[in-house]
Amino acid sequence: MGISRTPGKTIRADIFLMKKDAFPQPAEAACQLPPFLISTKGRIRTFFFLFLIALCFWGPLSVQAGIYSYKDQDGCIHITDRPVNGQYKLLLTTLKRPKGFERPIDTGARYNDDILGYSEKAGISYPLLLAIIKTESNFNPQAVSPKGARGLMQLMPGTWKMYGVTDPFDVKQNLGAGIAYFREQLARFRRLDLALAAYNAGPGAVEKYGGVPPYEETRGYIEKVKFYQDYYSRKKNLLTLPGAEKNFQEGYQALTSGDDQAAAGRFSQVVRRFPGSPEANFNLALAYEKSGRLSRAAAFYRKAIEQNRYFKEAYYNLAIVFERLGRIRNSIETWQAYLRYEIRPDERKQVRQYIKELGHLARQ
Repeated sequence: MGISRTPGKTIRADIFLMKKDAFPQPAEAACQLPPFLISTKGRIRTFFFLFLIALCFWGPLSVQAGIYSYKDQDGCIHITDRPVNGQYKLLLTTLKRPKGFERPIDTGARYNDDILGYSEKAGISYPLLLAIIKTESNFNPQAVSPKGARGLMQLMPGTWKMYGVTDPFDVKQNLGAGIAYFREQLARFRRLDLALAAYNAGPGAVEKYGGVPPYEETRGYIEKVKFYQDYYSRKKNLLTLPGAEKNFQEGYQALTSGDDQAAAGRFSQVVRRFPGSPEANFNLALAYEKSGRLSRAAAFYRKAIEQNRYFKEAYYNLAIVFERLGRIRNSIETWQAYLRYEIRPDERKQVRQYIKELGHLARQ
């Protein structure tokens, strides 16, 4: 076997399929293949050999390419990350983070009393506030956006300073300032869609365009908040999961600590009582995925998506699980569905590349 790098970081690996007795003795060999790579017929187990090469030699390469191979007329297998002709076939995809989203998703129940109290004090609909927080941070008080927005209601630095917030990650301070700021926009523009647009894009943008700004992100934001407003109006119990909250929290802790079996048991009980809980279905799927039960993981990721079409984490993980199961076309379809709800340009570009690579693989 010969492996060489070009200045452009391309790797070329030549693998000759030879009889076992054709290999030189250890004293003469520059390197020797491990015995498990030799079959009883004396041939290299090519797939595993290629996989090991990819694993060992592609670490320093850019993650913006797949790994391709082809076998020439002399039986030499060529491997590269930059195919120079149509003879190469995709061997491995290298773009995806193979584990996807690994942390469980909470319902936000722990903040319920605070949100309810601020809702009554400010005179703003409780389901609407839940919808804004769900859209802004997915109930993560430590959330930080690429633009610097922080906390449950994703306050920008200028906003939290204007309302005297000293710690934007403090739940009560963040909620108080965020709700006051939204109430101000609602009083200013007197329409929910315009108040939401102002909260997302700034009041200046609403005034500039005399309505909802023509921004894809802002229009998607308004649609998503209204979806969750309706969701929480109809399914209030799915926030607190009465009677199943202990199992949910124990499952959450088990999944966080790596006890996947215990987590699966707890979340199975929650799902039996609340089959419509997207968070419980997602967490159960995650427990199954981590324990290698991929078919069951796929089934529960799909249930989570059926209950919440904006569940991006479920789309992402499901696409990866489908590929691991060899269901390439299902993986492509899931990535395409993910793109309907992903608005970040860099992420969209990366996912389109996933789809392109998988398309090559599906056509082989």
